[in-house]
Amino acid sequence: MKLNIGPGASATYFHKNPEWELMDVEKNRASKGLQIDFNVFEKIDRPSDYYTRVYASHVLEHVHPAHTIKFLKEINRTMKTGGIFRIIIPDARKSIEKYLNGEKFSLFERRKKIHGKNLNPPMSEFEAMKMCFISPTKQTSLISGKNYIPFAHQNAWDFESIKNDLIRSGFNKDNIFRTQYGESKTSDFNFETKLDTEARQFDRSMYLEVVK
Repeated sequence: MKLNIGPGASATYFHKNPEWELMDVEKNRASKGLQIDFNVFEKIDRPSDYYTRVYASHVLEHVHPAHTIKFLKEINRTMKTGGIFRIIIPDARKSIEKYLNGEKFSLFERRKKIHGKNLNPPMSEFEAMKMCFISPTKQTSLISGKNYIPFAHQNAWDFESIKNDLIRSGFNKDNIFRTQYGESKTSDFNFETKLDTEARQFDRSMYLEVVK
């Protein structure tokens, strides 16, 4: 079996393929037993040595920092030896360097256009950068029943720090590799260049693969 974590709107593509299971906060997207709120994560309801492939595009930054290692350990546990875990996350270093160098960055401009259009004074460059690391969610499924608004983005890494967290979660340091958009050790992730998802935002993304 293969697992896609947080497929978002692309869930319909994977629903057609019985080899793929989906983990999502939205019930209509998630496979049975895999509806998960990353703010209160406990475990992945699957046996050990279950998945040969795991795909996580722009979703790990939504995992509460207190649960990061627990979550990655659960992915490790449920993966078969030789399985491949593909990770795409915002590259914190890119955002920080763009801000510190005072460079015009398309990501910041998108944030200001979408999230800052009604603000007075207008959204600053720092506020736009801050949204890469911490921002409130707008998903009603996460807000419902709570007397507070949970975060959407609440985690961030550069390559060294995500590698450290993967090692702390039991993955071998020699089996963690940086890749590029659409570049993989397996054809099972070829859908990446076919689907219109955040994975295409290579100007702000970091790509890596882990072999268990």
